[in-house]
Amino acid sequence: MTILVRKSRVAPIRVISIPRLELCACVLLAQHMRKICSCIKLKISDIVLHTDSTIALAWLNAPANQLKTFIANRVSKIQRLTETCVWTHVPTHLNPADIVSRGLHPRDLPDSDLWWRGPPFLEQGKLSSVQTNSGVLNEKEYSSELKTNEDI
Repeated sequence: MTILVRKSRVAPIRVISIPRLELCACVLLAQHMRKICSCIKLKISDIVLHTDSTIALAWLNAPANQLKTFIANRVSKIQRLTETCVWTHVPTHLNPADIVSRGLHPRDLPDSDLWWRGPPFLEQGKLSSVQTNSGVLNEKEYSSELKTNEDI
């Protein structure tokens, strides 16, 4: 059985980078996943969570104590909530959560297979269409949130 959850949020008024927003989306997903798991009375064997942000995925795989405070706090929370889960990458064009922000009109949602069924690889029983270590990473964005000697 596949449970597909997607949610969109409006970005805050203050300036925040896209990778930070993507990490906040991962927090939201982790919280939703915990809530759903606590409500379901079935034994769940595997939980796979997807993000289209390679930077957020890299932060999630890093020790939180090596990251700056904003990122570290969120990574710690996500790691705690999802310690038994697998995080994978989903290409942006296959991410149902991004349909609304990519301009799909609400009247077109009933006809959107991506919205209702999720990415095709889910129906094929695959974790993702892209490997977790896809290597598509903006190193500057990622490393800008790593602690330096001055931060310690």
